[in-house]
Amino acid sequence: MEFVRVVVLTPLGPGPAPTFDYHLPEPLEGRVEVGSLVRVPFGPRALYGIVVERPPAPAVEETRPVAALVDPRPVLLPAQIGLARWLARETLSPLHECLLMMLPPGVVGLTDTRLELTGDLPPDVRL
Repeated sequence: MEFVRVVVLTPLGPGPAPTFDYHLPEPLEGRVEVGSLVRVPFGPRALYGIVVERPPAPAVEETRPVAALVDPRPVLLPAQIGLARWLARETLSPLHECLLMMLPPGVVGLTDTRLELTGDLPPDVRL
């Protein structure tokens, strides 16, 4: 079984951005590298993340599988990840913010909320 250490590209609160260990399902083994953009399960949702390490063993007993490899090519080079780590340390910034600055525009898109009526409006409501 192969493991990856991921920084999710979503703010998780104040302080340094933690890393999370995941295992690769069989179809992704040998395809995910340091710098790969992945989707990982995180509580009830799935988040984008960057693979920052390929540890031989996880730091926790149980890991969840990576949900998807977003791009077959890494979106960041190891040198860029190193620069992001240095920048995070020197500026006391969360690592995910520094990694986001290294990504080309449009790699991780913003989501919009879309609301749709599912029935008729009451007669006293106007749009």
